[in-house]
Amino acid sequence: MTSNSEQRQDAPRAVAVITAGGAGRRMGADRPKQFLPIGDRPVLIHTVDKLGGTGHFNRMAVVVPAAHLPEAEKLLARCRTTVPLMLVPGGQTRQDSVRNGVQALDGGADIVLIHDGVRPFAAERTIAACLR
Repeated sequence: MTSNSEQRQDAPRAVAVITAGGAGRRMGADRPKQFLPIGDRPVLIHTVDKLGGTGHFNRMAVVVPAAHLPEAEKLLARCRTTVPLMLVPGGQTRQDSVRNGVQALDGGADIVLIHDGVRPFAAERTIAACLR
């Protein structure tokens, strides 16, 4: 069994597409909920670090609203994960954002996990089960 920090060389190339392209209108906040803090860090950073820390992913595509790309780039620089990240502009709908994220992979994955960027508390065993 591999540890969280290493992947077997023969393991499938797994990529996470983290969709954080929503506007968060229902929250009633002045900015999208993926940028709101939980403790000392924004929700999106918690999510990226959680998935990156599992050891299951070769890279991650983070999809955010196009208007928030500069803010997201600054935030992602604060992530603790060592998994390579790519930032992708979101679309008009969640479906469009997922499509943008998958297309940005350019076929470079055997397995793609789609995860909502404002759901930072997924258990590692749940993530592993989904990938299996």
